[in-house]
Amino acid sequence: MQISEGITTYVAGSLVDKAMNELKYLCCYKSYVDDFEKEKPSLSATRNTVLKDIKDAEDKNKNQIEDDVQLWLDIAKGLIQEETKEKKKWFGLVTNCFWQYKRGKELEGKTQRIRQLIVERNNFTHIACSTESPDIKFYSSQNFMHFENTKLKFKQLKEACRLKDGKKFMIGLYGLGGTGKTTMAIEVGKEVVALKDFDKVIFSVVSKDPNLKKIRENIANQLGLPIDEKMGESKQAQSLWKRIFEGRENILIILDDMWKELTLQDIGIPPGYHDKGCCVVLLTTRQTTVCRDMGCHDNIKLEVLNEKDAMYLFLFYAGINIDGSSNDFEDVVASIVKECGGLPIAIVAMARALKSRSLNDLKDALVRLQNYVPTYSANEELKEAYNSLKLSYDYLKNEKAKNLFLLCSLFPEDYEIPIELLTRIAIGLGLCGDANKYFIARSEFTPIKNELIDSCLLLKSRNEIVKMHDLVREVALWIGKEQVQVGMDSNTTLDENIQYSS
Repeated sequence: MQISEGITTYVAGSLVDKAMNELKYLCCYKSYVDDFEKEKPSLSATRNTVLKDIKDAEDKNKNQIEDDVQLWLDIAKGLIQEETKEKKKWFGLVTNCFWQYKRGKELEGKTQRIRQLIVERNNFTHIACSTESPDIKFYSSQNFMHFENTKLKFKQLKEACRLKDGKKFMIGLYGLGGTGKTTMAIEVGKEVVALKDFDKVIFSVVSKDPNLKKIRENIANQLGLPIDEKMGESKQAQSLWKRIFEGRENILIILDDMWKELTLQDIGIPPGYHDKGCCVVLLTTRQTTVCRDMGCHDNIKLEVLNEKDAMYLFLFYAGINIDGSSNDFEDVVASIVKECGGLPIAIVAMARALKSRSLNDLKDALVRLQNYVPTYSANEELKEAYNSLKLSYDYLKNEKAKNLFLLCSLFPEDYEIPIELLTRIAIGLGLCGDANKYFIARSEFTPIKNELIDSCLLLKSRNEIVKMHDLVREVALWIGKEQVQVGMDSNTTLDENIQYSS
């Protein structure tokens, strides 16, 4: 009998303890809310640190976020966005006790989860890793065309790059912006690899304000060379130099869009022939002085297209067939092409803008081209290109696409713009409707972006990445000179009535 009473007392006590333990979620609901809200700022700060680490990794060409890090970010974001102000009521009057009990218990678990996440952050061994370097074929254009006056230049460039003369290891390709220097250099790279002259062809953009560290890391990444982040730049350059010098490979390095002389040793490039390999450098530039300053052994100039080739290029992209057409039609097309200055980038942009248009539309476009008076202090040879690209901008049907075009010019020259980043900025600036309806806004961004790509005013760089041709960016800054201001540092004083600034 005493044993039975003891068991009954124990069970009853356990039930009371359990009931009281569960009741606390109802009675102390506010304390669970407060605890949760106190932990959220710490998680938010930790998440911001992780995002900063990811940005630093991207600057080092480590673009692939580790799966466990991405999962951590998603869970942390969900907890940070958790709303605790709402209370459910019966008939809109009295607090729903069952809901409050359940919600209090849930918040206790989420508070513990926040603390776990902050601890887990310290267990990340890697934030991001380098994706596999794209082959030179990746950069090539599917629509690359050989024209009469470029065939010879292409052959000259290819022969200059081939390993027939042990004394030539610096090659220069120069010409006006928009003549197709980058495209030709890449196509030559493809061919010399196919001919087994080179084991590897590496492509790296230099730009007006070269970042030697980024160029070095880009080349090292394509060579599969891990760069120690703790090394100084000099040590990194030495490491890259040693990899190329002792790699027993024939390597062609394309340094695209150079504006001034660079010391290759500072990057880590050993040009010349080594014991069992060589390193040949092909640079592209707008200025022949760069070729001279860099000591190029062969300097090849890429000219603008002649009238016949320019006509063919325009008709191809405009989807126009002039066979059997009136002389007026052919004459108008020829005049439009002439106004484009023979520059392929301007011709293609103009052709896309006038695709499948009527003769009257083409005549109107010609009148506008002939009557543009640029105020931009451009090189005299580039005024036609500026005018034609400006008209391509004018022909954009969507006003939001025009705003996005100006917005893209804020990014640095040759910058590879992540579409995700551009989407978020566009939504934030109200270019895609109501930002509160995020998924709807995202869907509205795609046709705006595609209109710029279809007009050749924005280029696909690689998966989920776009960029602006440097000449197009210059035109965008010229067009938006009253609305757009690019600042190089935080001390820049913004002009009045500026719509977009960086």
